[in-house]
Amino acid sequence: MYFESDQIIYPGEDIYIGLKDATSPINDNKAHIHVEITWRKDIKNASVRFGYGAKIINPIDTLVKSIGKAKPQRQRIRGNVYQA
Repeated sequence: MYFESDQIIYPGEDIYIGLKDATSPINDNKAHIHVEITWRKDIKNASVRFGYGAKIINPIDTLVKSIGKAKPQRQRIRGNVYQA
């Protein structure tokens, strides 16, 4: 996939891209796509600084699903040291 941004992201990085709901009256990101950045290009004379090529790792909503599956680990406190 291709997208543009002012943020610098390096090839090889994994990121989540939030997708806007065009029908929503508020700026609300409902869906996310997990991608790996494959290349970056400087863009001249544009409203953004960089263009990116990315490979889709997981389809829409993987961020929400991964958060739901994450289970916090119980930690014990011994003195001032946290132990898992």
